[in-house]
Formats: sequence, structure tokens, C-alpha cells
Amino acid sequence: GATEVFRVDGKGSVIVSADVDATNSGEGSIRTEGGLGVKKKAHIGTGLTVDAGGATVTDGGASITESTDTAALTVQSSNAAFTKDVMVLNSATTATATGDFDYIQAQTTGGTVKFQVTGLGEVVSKSTIDAGSNAAGSIRTEGGLGVKLKAHIGTGLTVDAGGATVSNGGAAI
Repeated sequence: GATEVFRVDGKGSVIVSADVDATNSGEGSIRTEGGLGVKKKAHIGTGLTVDAGGATVTDGGASITESTDTAALTVQSSNAAFTKDVMVLNSATTATATGDFDYIQAQTTGGTVKFQVTGLGEVVSKSTIDAGSNAAGSIRTEGGLGVKLKAHIGTGLTVDAGGATVSNGGAAI
């Protein structure tokens, strides 16, 4: 007898036993020239690629579960100037060389990490932009800045208006 490759069982389930992998929309065990509508859940075994049009989740949010110490979410740019990922969300079970377990980082076109939020709650800017005014510098805020613990200022402190008040502990100048 012939090998069965396609059947519809008594419950209406369509079974395709061909194991053709898909590297584009014209390949695979099941192909359609039109759209595909799935009323209930769809399970994709080894990967999902959307060629064009993006992906939209209309209700219920999105959950990404990563079983290894690799980035759970990576955003890449179609801009030819970007040679690396634009943004990475990572959750690692072991410490990296920098000691960070979880982090979000943004990179430049050359792949240099310039901004990072670590799993320890640290916000790290690796920008070297000097603060020549209150509208310049590596970290800027339109509002005030509150610091509960110490602040270390590397090469100088300028107060534009309002003076400086030291509430406790005195000041060494």
C-alpha cells in the first residue's frame, strides 16, 4: 500500500504527515495562497517568522518564555546602519561578565551598549555627553531629581538658579 500523507479523521481534524520545513511562505507541509484564520490557539513547534505586515496581539497580551540564557526579546532594525540588535531584553539564570542577571539594553548602530537597566534596578548610561547646560548631558529630566542616598559628581556641580541648600551634615568646599 501507499504511504498516507493526508487525511481527515472522524472529528474533522486534518492530519498532514509530510515533514517539509518552511524557510519562506511558498514552502512547508501546508501552504495557502490566501490568509489563514485560526479560531482557537495555534501552537508553532520550532519558530515563527512574519515576512511583512508585523504581528498584532489584540487581547490577552504576549508572553515570551525562554528556556536558556539567551535574550528573550530582541528588536532589530531594518536600517542598514544597524549591524547589531537595537534593543535586547534578557533574563539569565547565571551572572554575566558584568554581574547582571536581567537587563534591558539599547545599542548604537555599531552594537555598542549605551543604555542599560539591570535586574538590580540600576540605570546605566554609557554616554559621554558633557553637561554644558541644563538641556545637555547623558541623563536629562524635565522635572526635578530626587536622590535618597549619596550623589557623586565627577568634575563639577553648577546650580543655575535658586541656590543650594544643605539640610544636614554640612558642606565641604
